[in-house]
Amino acid sequence: AASRLFRVDLTPPRAALGKNTIENMQSGIIFGHVGLVQGLISRLRKEIPGVTDESEVKIIAHGGLGELMAPIIPEIQHVNPFLPLEGLRLAYARLRG
Repeated sequence: AASRLFRVDLTPPRAALGKNTIENMQSGIIFGHVGLVQGLISRLRKEIPGVTDESEVKIIAHGGLGELMAPIIPEIQHVNPFLPLEGLRLAYARLRG
């Protein structure tokens, strides 16, 4: 079962339909997450209060996989791998006064 599956590199495959097990696993992992992120972006753009034009909402990828995913998710406009740390720094500065 699942224990027989092996680790694969997180590399975007050339196509959704792979030619072997590795490519198909990569496709499921990468393109599955692409669809998840695109769906979430679409919902959030519609739900943010006061936004009349969905293009006003800027999409920033962050964290370790942001740079990997940004080229295959057209909605992402900017990549900042340190955004969470910048937020923590600002919160710390605010708490310190």
